[in-house]
Amino acid sequence: MRFLSKINGRKVGKPEWIVLVLLLCLPFFTECFYDLLATYAHGYAFLKAICNFDFLKGYEYSHEFIRGNGLDSTLQEMEAAYPVTIYLIFAVWSIPIAIIRKIWEIGIFAPGIILWYKLLLVITSILCYKKFDSILKIADMPEERKGWSAFIFFSSLLFAMPTMAMSQYDIFTVFFILWGVELYIKNSKDYKWIALFGVAATFKSFAFLIFIPMLLLKEKRILKIIVKALLALLPTLLCSLLFVGSEIYKETTSWFYASFAKRLFESVIAGGNAPIVLFIGGMIALFIWSYVSPCKDTARETLANVAWAGTVAFSLMLLFVYCHPQWCLLLLPFVVLLISLNEGKTKINVILMYFAEVALTFYYILHFGWVYCTNISMSFTLIKCLGIHSDKSGNLADAFHGVFGFTFDSTIFTIFAIAILGLIILNYPKSADKEKEDSKFLAENDYGMIIVRLGTILVIWLVDLFINLGLLF
Repeated sequence: MRFLSKINGRKVGKPEWIVLVLLLCLPFFTECFYDLLATYAHGYAFLKAICNFDFLKGYEYSHEFIRGNGLDSTLQEMEAAYPVTIYLIFAVWSIPIAIIRKIWEIGIFAPGIILWYKLLLVITSILCYKKFDSILKIADMPEERKGWSAFIFFSSLLFAMPTMAMSQYDIFTVFFILWGVELYIKNSKDYKWIALFGVAATFKSFAFLIFIPMLLLKEKRILKIIVKALLALLPTLLCSLLFVGSEIYKETTSWFYASFAKRLFESVIAGGNAPIVLFIGGMIALFIWSYVSPCKDTARETLANVAWAGTVAFSLMLLFVYCHPQWCLLLLPFVVLLISLNEGKTKINVILMYFAEVALTFYYILHFGWVYCTNISMSFTLIKCLGIHSDKSGNLADAFHGVFGFTFDSTIFTIFAIAILGLIILNYPKSADKEKEDSKFLAENDYGMIIVRLGTILVIWLVDLFINLGLLF
């Protein structure tokens, strides 16, 4: 028991960071999903268009390139459906690859090439850490607490699964959002933070879900609210206007935005004359709260409001909108900021966060069987190079549902809903004096949860590995 008590009193240090980095290297070198392959290929095609002084035909170049070079029919049908900014980033990152391919014959989807593009996600994650650290520094967070917060962020399944395993690029959106939050806390009257949120929205328009509450928390004059909101829309409008003459652009992007817009209105409860849309109703309530909340004087109090609003906004999206598994990454920084500021409830917050992320991740494993814990997730990189990838088809979702059916799926999602609701309620912004009233039991940092978090990453990766080696199914 003394040994356990000694361990439980341990704080996060270099050994824990080394273990975490090693664990994250496992999915980095072994796992990937089609989305990254398609998107960096589109970026490579845009580079060709730029070099040919034919930038405005970039979507046509992308269409032809993916059709002619895709590994299989799935990849060949994945068109460029995003605004141009994401393809420009991948275009710049493709310059060394283009030079190499001029010298040696190497496929654009060779394992080493894939890892080069995955490296961009790692670098962006490090930049996110820098912004995260800067935000907490502005809020006068102690160094030890800042290090703990960063560890909680990077050890979260909401980071490890979308970014390291699935190799998704929503981390770009998170970076620009965090940069915008940093400038907002420094000086919300400046327009730079608005510009950064405008750029973030060109990657994923979800950035507006937190931009509007942040705007309403500080700006109470109606005309200025309208003007600033329109300014944030300008980058997205510009990206669209540049390619208004491209038929390929119109075809590939129109269905994408239309299909997502429909999802916003699908979750309803019965009303007197008409159904009540849960997501829209929740966001309107959040907007009202943001507008009537008084402007805070200190950076810490401002950040507390932003973190809570961000947690509510992206929780509403994940709860009431049909979401792809990578979108959970947008929730993560706000949850971590929220619990970092509330030191008085550290223990219960980490427990609730763990249950929320595990439940949501398991739900996505069960409902996106072609993404996580499937025989194709390790078919592109290291396991392929070693020649040990199995040709057996199968995934954890089919195996689970084959035994249990869909009996537990709703319960799993309910666990996420209750856990995230608990975090929102327990961490409602309040004064620093009231924060100190929480008990020592709730405030202590339970090292056992650090071990559990690290162990969970390893277990999920091992399950995926066994599936891809043909040892489970």
